[in-house]
Amino acid sequence: MRQPDLSSVAPSERPTAAANHFMSLVTGMGTDKGAMSQAVMRSFHDTGKGTRIAKYNQQIQGVEVFNREFNVMLNDEMSLVATSGYFARNLIPQGQIAPDTNFGDVNQAIKFAVASASEGQMNIELESFEQKGQYQVFNASVQSDTVALGSKPRAKKFILMETMA
Repeated sequence: MRQPDLSSVAPSERPTAAANHFMSLVTGMGTDKGAMSQAVMRSFHDTGKGTRIAKYNQQIQGVEVFNREFNVMLNDEMSLVATSGYFARNLIPQGQIAPDTNFGDVNQAIKFAVASASEGQMNIELESFEQKGQYQVFNASVQSDTVALGSKPRAKKFILMETMA
């Protein structure tokens, strides 16, 4: 597999650049923010003792694709050791320009999840929310004698791809 040319990359950025290079070669997907489908590096593990591991998630139009992760392992010389995982193919029905991003009503989704999880013993009213990263975090009031809400409910949009890579 072709090694990346890292001569023009700052030494501190070389591991990330090498991981991006190999991820792109293996998956065919880039990290370009303007692309409809892109890989986003979620973490980079480097203890400084050799092996480095980069973890990527897939996004389509800025929305995370659920359960699609790709990992790249490099040695201390920035050579590819192994990869694992996969990304969903961007399979859009003919004539459709972009994936369906009609996510429905967040309030209804949270109410349904709480009612289902509490087996109908809890009713929840969502009062307001704030945006924290990709999540909407809600202030909520609960009507229940036997069940308590341990933390603020939150919601995150994601795309569920039904086809495997």
